[in-house]
Amino acid sequence: NAIRLFTMARTALVPGGMFITANINDNKEREFIGRVLGWNMIYRPVEELADLVKAAGFSESSMKIFYEPLRIHGLVVARA
Repeated sequence: NAIRLFTMARTALVPGGMFITANINDNKEREFIGRVLGWNMIYRPVEELADLVKAAGFSESSMKIFYEPLRIHGLVVARA
């Protein structure tokens, strides 16, 4: 599903347009989020998210990966 969605976003971008997506790494709050809030989220390393972005047709050379200081949230930025 993610690859299909990312592909649709890529085809909608103008040349040079920017695609931004974020991800949450597995972390100690996972149990709280799932049990208390009932949010069944998908946790994956941002490098795995970057692989999905590449599979959607973005070139690796157009991508940058960022983490916030605690390395819980990852961000992938890619250009069309």
